[in-house]
Amino acid sequence: MAHIKKQQYKTYQDIYNTWVEQYENSVEESTFVKTIGIFKNHILPAMGSYKVDKIDIATCQKHVNQWAKKLKRFRMVKSYAAKVLDYAIKHGYIDKLQPITTHGLRHTHCSLLFEAGASIKEVQERPGHTEVKTTMDIYTHVTKKTKASTIDKFEAYINAR
Repeated sequence: MAHIKKQQYKTYQDIYNTWVEQYENSVEESTFVKTIGIFKNHILPAMGSYKVDKIDIATCQKHVNQWAKKLKRFRMVKSYAAKVLDYAIKHGYIDKLQPITTHGLRHTHCSLLFEAGASIKEVQERPGHTEVKTTMDIYTHVTKKTKASTIDKFEAYINAR
């Protein structure tokens, strides 16, 4: 039984090239020509070379902000740029982009502080917890790096004896 290997897409441009082929067959010629112009003049110069596995919400928002400063109809440009990403997600070429919530950013920040070696007291001050116990209960889950560091500390202690 032959296994069909899924096409590998490396850049936004690669996905666009596939998307635009099917898009051409779904719209009137005048719409297609207008759309090609939007991609050629705005979207592909900004996003075409991005590796698909590196595209995130922050990257997309950066370009939307730039388009908003210089284009009256930036929402249309954003919409077309999103069509290519939606196409890629729908066909499994890239994973869905997950928005970062304020809570998620806060949690990640505190977790990375622990990983960087900050003390419990230093981390407690960042989110403004009044009790150290709150910080310990929420943020001290052990990361892979921390686990390895703990083993290294134990090994160094044993070897020093």
